Amino acid sequence: MKHIFTILIIIFFNIIHINAQNNWLEEGRTAFKNSDYNTAINAFENHLQLIPQEKEAIISLAQSYQYTNKLEKAAYWYNEAMALNVSAENIFQYGKTLMLMGKYKEAKEQFSVYATVNSTIGDQYVEMCDYAHSKKDMEPLFRVNKDVISSTQADFSPTFYNNQLIYASSRKDILRTDATEGPTAGIANGFNHIFHCNIDENTTSLSAPKYLRTWAIDKKNLNQSPLSFSQNGQWVAFVTNSYINGNSQLLHDSKTDIYIAQINENGDWINPQIFPHNGDFSNHYPYLSDDGNTLYFASDKNGGLGGFDLYRSEKTNGIWTSPLNLGSEINSLGNEISPYLDEKDLYFSSDFHIGMGGYDVFRANVINNKWTVQNMGTGINSSANDWSFIYNKNKNLGFMVSDKEAIENLYRLARVADDFNLYIKDAYSGMAIPNASIDFSQCGLASYKSNIQGRFGFKTSTEITCDITISKDGYDDFVFELSPQLVATGQLEINLIQKGDKYQGKVVDGFSNVPLKNVLVQIFCETDGSKFEVFTNDKGIYSIPMKEFSKYMISFSKAAYSNMNIKVDTKDGSDKSVLGSLLLYPNTKPITDQPINDQPIIDKPIVDGNTQPNTPTTVQNGFAVQLMSLSIKNNNEPKDLDKVKSDNHQLYTTSDNKWRRYRIGTFKTREEAKAIQTWARANGFPKAYIVEEDTIGKIQVIN
Repeated sequence: MKHIFTILIIIFFNIIHINAQNNWLEEGRTAFKNSDYNTAINAFENHLQLIPQEKEAIISLAQSYQYTNKLEKAAYWYNEAMALNVSAENIFQYGKTLMLMGKYKEAKEQFSVYATVNSTIGDQYVEMCDYAHSKKDMEPLFRVNKDVISSTQADFSPTFYNNQLIYASSRKDILRTDATEGPTAGIANGFNHIFHCNIDENTTSLSAPKYLRTWAIDKKNLNQSPLSFSQNGQWVAFVTNSYINGNSQLLHDSKTDIYIAQINENGDWINPQIFPHNGDFSNHYPYLSDDGNTLYFASDKNGGLGGFDLYRSEKTNGIWTSPLNLGSEINSLGNEISPYLDEKDLYFSSDFHIGMGGYDVFRANVINNKWTVQNMGTGINSSANDWSFIYNKNKNLGFMVSDKEAIENLYRLARVADDFNLYIKDAYSGMAIPNASIDFSQCGLASYKSNIQGRFGFKTSTEITCDITISKDGYDDFVFELSPQLVATGQLEINLIQKGDKYQGKVVDGFSNVPLKNVLVQIFCETDGSKFEVFTNDKGIYSIPMKEFSKYMISFSKAAYSNMNIKVDTKDGSDKSVLGSLLLYPNTKPITDQPINDQPIIDKPIVDGNTQPNTPTTVQNGFAVQLMSLSIKNNNEPKDLDKVKSDNHQLYTTSDNKWRRYRIGTFKTREEAKAIQTWARANGFPKAYIVEEDTIGKIQVIN
């Protein structure tokens, strides 16, 4: 009898234990489904104390920490999950978590694995890791600091209105002190509130935040942000949502709708009208034009290019037109959100355009009837999520939101002036040329003049890329491409050639006979020792000054092409066509029209003896193209490598204790590596991607 009683007690406690397991797991599932991630975290952690290796609980716990921006803990649990045969999506999210933490190399490893399943997405994020790593030490173009109005709760959705900053916050530490600030019922009991601060005209400092009267929709537990005001003071567009404080603002797991209301003389929002193009999807992040007749917004409606795309709708005779997608230059396979228009510049955030990690802020403007997009660089962007950028050029004052300190905070920003100088000279005499015209029209700007010293300095606040034309009466025009790489050098010397005293030549591809742009042409006069250099234009043509009865050595170089040198004797100077047309040959085999195979690479056995395992060789830092990787346990070499062994480029491997990586390299610039990547993908290596070589690991040269 005593034994039976003991057995019953054991059974009883086992039933309680099993019920506890099931209860914690079920509570976690329910909370996770309802986006109550803090409750889910508690439930899943309790469950894992009872069953430590429960796969569902581990993955859900990692996701819950990720969605509440607790990245260290999210990374820990994702790492625990990696041994449990997780899905490709879990691997991808682990990579995104590591990238948000600024761990680009570790993130790149996860994205490389994911690329074997989805090369389009995986390769994009691999390239993003390389970009972020290469840009992390760049000087910022904007000075960015957390503003004093930021609280310990979520602060977000900044917008300008009537010399005020309006924003939303989940803070509860400010009490309403004035009856005009609005009722204490309705929206006041929701998840967040809307505040306003006055901007000082002289110092741009902000007054203490106060509640803003809204009253548009009197519903409990319903937020009315993000929002945007027309600068004529007549309209406000806002979003209704059920965002819960503590969750990431960027989850988009709450359906959102846009409303547009009038603003009366007392500042109240009246006659709210639902945007007619809402639907069973989310419209989010509205931006109203100055007159209130154009609405930019983000939407995940069907028919877009990715998740959230940016759209534009016009109000004509009081009716909003069907939204127009802003197109593939702006929108991507990922998400584009928080549009802001400053004159001709459109600012937005994206988690798919090449950036620093998470969401980055981008600037876009129209050049030659086409959107051109540039990353806003360090300072503005970080490894975390950065969005809701607004900027007033006249005040040099802006704000944005970032979760780089775990919770959404408001950051104040101001442009840091970067000086770039052009020095314009006569190619023959070396004398400065004053009053030369510098035409920035291709950049969407005006024309300017060089000073008496032939200098023109300007400031750049974005990573702009466009053509600039230098002209002066009596001289040939000089056109060059302004780029972030050029701006980083700080200056450029331009030598103008007098009309009628030039020799003209042309450079074309040796295989295709296609004119080659931006070939560097360097001229050395063996007669008097003078030097000079120019670049070919988009037609492959270059013009250079040469003196009669002189001998010259001319060198031609371009990324991914073999260098070429020629000698020229001008004799009496009568033959201006002596340069002729030069063939420049790629230093790889010509790219054919062979279709790219989208199937994963199947590693094939190799014949021993093709490598040189006992001859470690130093490989220079730079960019390389990774063709494939094999397990270190595999001592064979793929036959596919026969296609590249005949090339002039160095084929080598790097290895660690798990993998041997086959690479071609190295190259000084990404553009050089990009040409080889294109060739590799067309010649049997469809998964080839660019890496930044830092000589980590054992290096063996193959050829």
